[in-house]
Amino acid sequence: MNYVRVSSFNDIDKHLSIMCKNAQDKIVNKKIIYDNKNVQLDSLTFNLINNSISNNIQDSLRKVLITEAYELEYSYPGLGDKFLKLFLDYNQNKEKYDSTQCYIERCASKIENFNRIEKDDIYKKISEFSSPLTRKICRKILKLSSCNTSVFLESTIQEKCFIKKTDKLNFNLKFDQRFLLNSKWKADTYKFIIIDGFIQEVSEIHHLLVKASEDKEKYVLFCKGASEDVKNTILYNLQRGTIDLFPICLNINEENVNILNDIAACLGSDIVSALKGDTISASVRNELDQAKNIQINHGMFSLEIKDVKKCNQQKKYLKNKISILSHSDPNFTYLEKRIKFLESDKLLIKINKDTNRKIYSDIDEFLKFLSHSKKGIIELKLHVDKKIKIYSLEEIVMLFRKLKSAINAINCIGCAITIDDGNE
Repeated sequence: MNYVRVSSFNDIDKHLSIMCKNAQDKIVNKKIIYDNKNVQLDSLTFNLINNSISNNIQDSLRKVLITEAYELEYSYPGLGDKFLKLFLDYNQNKEKYDSTQCYIERCASKIENFNRIEKDDIYKKISEFSSPLTRKICRKILKLSSCNTSVFLESTIQEKCFIKKTDKLNFNLKFDQRFLLNSKWKADTYKFIIIDGFIQEVSEIHHLLVKASEDKEKYVLFCKGASEDVKNTILYNLQRGTIDLFPICLNINEENVNILNDIAACLGSDIVSALKGDTISASVRNELDQAKNIQINHGMFSLEIKDVKKCNQQKKYLKNKISILSHSDPNFTYLEKRIKFLESDKLLIKINKDTNRKIYSDIDEFLKFLSHSKKGIIELKLHVDKKIKIYSLEEIVMLFRKLKSAINAINCIGCAITIDDGNE
C-alpha cells in the first residue's frame, strides 16, 4: 500500500545531511560503486549520482544538486565537483555561518591574486594535468594558435590524436554527391549563385546552362535541392564535358535550413529568394558574382572568405543567438556548428573519447580555461582543495552564483509531500 507522507523542514534537513554524509563516506572509505579506470572514482559527482538512494526526499534533493552541477560541468569542466564539495561542506558546518553569503565570503577571502592571463599562467595550468600526452597536446595548441584562433575539440574513432590548422571555411554538410565525377572538384576562380529554394524545372536554369556551355567557365550553384529531371540534365552535360557547373544541392534538414545565409555572408553575396520577389529564371540571366578558391569533396566543401566584414557580422549574430540558449536546447548544437563553419583561423583537435576519456576531458577543460580566462584569472585555494589552483574569474563567479542559488533554493523548502510504500 502506498502512503502520502508530509515532511517538515527539519526532516528535509536531516535527509540532506544523511545524503551528503553517505556521498563523502564513499570517498573517505573508498566504498566505490565499481572499479573502472576510465572514471575518476574520488569524484563527488560520480558518487552522488551512483549512490543508491531509496528515500524519495533524498532522491529529489540529489536531482536538484546534480542538475546544478551538470550545468556547471558542461561549461566549466571540473567545477561541478567543486560545487558539490562546497555545498556538502556548507551543509555540515552551516551552524558556523550566519548566512550563505558569509560562507561564500569566507571562500572568496582566500583569493591570492587577480590579474590578466599571462603565458606563465597557461603553462602553470598545463603542469596540473597528470598525463604527459595531455600536456604535449596543450603545448601544441599554444604553438599553433594565436589570440584570434578558434580551437575546436571533436571525438573520433581513430586511435591516434589528430591536430590540424586551417585558414579556410570548411562546411561539413549533407548534399548530393553524384556530381563528383572524380574524388574532388575545385576551382581557382568561379562564378556562383545562391538560391534559397528548390529548382523544379530545367527551364528555370536554362540560361545558366547555356552560359556555362558557351564561356566554359567554372560555376557553382548553391540551392535547397532540385528535381531529378534538373539533376539528371546537369549530370548528363557534366559527363559530356559541355559544362563545368557543380550544383551543391543541400539535403533539407535542421542543420541545413539556414546555412545558405552563412555561405552568402562569407561570399559577400545576396540570396535569390521568392520572399524578396526574386525568380530563379530571371536571376540566372544577370551577371553572376565571382569568388576564388573552392574545393568540393565527399561530404564537405571549402571556401575562401570574400567579404571578411560580412562574415564577422554573421558570426556575431549567431553568437548573440546562442548566448541566450541553454545547452539542452536542440538549436544550441545547430548554432554551434554554424559558428564553427564560419571560423577561418581555426585549430581542429580530434581525440578518441572512448579510449582516451580522461585526456579528452582534460583538453576540454584546458580550452575552456583559455576561453574564460580572457576576462582575468585568479589564484585561489578553496578549503576543499589541497593546494592553490588557477581559475578564471568567470569560473569562480559562476561557482559562487550556483552555490548560493542551490543553498537558498533548498533552504526555502518548507515541507515536502511524497508517496512511498511505507518501508522508509
